[in-house]
Amino acid sequence: MIYKKFIIIDDDDIFLRINESIIRKEFGEAEVHLFKFSKEALEFIKSGRISDSVIMIDLRMPEISGFEILTEIENLPSDHLVNCKVFVLTSSLDDRDRQKV
Repeated sequence: MIYKKFIIIDDDDIFLRINESIIRKEFGEAEVHLFKFSKEALEFIKSGRISDSVIMIDLRMPEISGFEILTEIENLPSDHLVNCKVFVLTSSLDDRDRQKV
């Protein structure tokens, strides 16, 4: 399956724009949703409009952590997650973060 919908959640504007640029270069007219604020991202995810999406989540964010978002995603009804892939993005070097994911 070739994904054409991407949800990127990161509190760093530079990382958001870099990832968006890479996606647009590789996938052309992809639908890209950028979220600097994790609370807004979580509301979007819970809205159920995420089927057939790639979700990229930063772990360390101020409002709601990536860990909390992952937990919320796991608790969504299965019909919200049809053909979804979730990737964790982090600059953390803490082994505990890697083990927790």
